[in-house]
Amino acid sequence: MANKRRLEEVYNDYARNVLPAQASAVQRAETRQAFFVGAFSLMGILNQAADDPEQEAAIVEDLQAEMEAFAEAAAKAGGR
Repeated sequence: MANKRRLEEVYNDYARNVLPAQASAVQRAETRQAFFVGAFSLMGILNQAADDPEQEAAIVEDLQAEMEAFAEAAAKAGGR
């Protein structure tokens, strides 16, 4: 069975809804690269959490709080 490209789907949705239509090819490429670097970083953190069951819940809660704080700050700043 082929692997589903979940991150690619999320990135494509993000690009459609956030990147300006007139974004340059360079901006699109750099945005995609940054998106995937973030995904790799998150995967690394989640792998660490899976390796340490005693800390797993705390790590996931920290990630959730950090993402919620970012979303709230972006909303206040007028981000999409």
